[in-house]
Amino acid sequence: MTWEEIQVALAKAFRVRQPDDKLVVDIPMTVRGAEYIQEVSVAATEVQKQPWLAMISPVCSGGHLDLGQVLEFQGYLPLGAIVVRGDTYLLRHGIATRELTEAALAWNVVAFAREALKVRVNIRRPADPQAFDYLAE
Repeated sequence: MTWEEIQVALAKAFRVRQPDDKLVVDIPMTVRGAEYIQEVSVAATEVQKQPWLAMISPVCSGGHLDLGQVLEFQGYLPLGAIVVRGDTYLLRHGIATRELTEAALAWNVVAFAREALKVRVNIRRPADPQAFDYLAE
């Protein structure tokens, strides 16, 4: 998919905003009766001259997190990496887009948002693989 096709597909499937050269997608989710909106920003990029889609999603802001705990927590994630920009912790992930379909794009964005939400609700707790069980697919 081209960046233009991705923009159209995401606008058809989700509520999006378009600041600058990226799209921001809001993914509504319910966990244990609580409503959440997980924001996912997507932007076109390249990896070894191949088109990719970079995705980032905020998981924690403000305050200091123990780096060792964050790295241990990272070890339980099935995808992505926890990164820091300013005082905001984000989950970051990327996918190849050359053979991507609209259905696969939507699935990837929602799956990434779910993983970011798992981090968001658990990041300040001790690292525990069981912490993610209630959000399992």
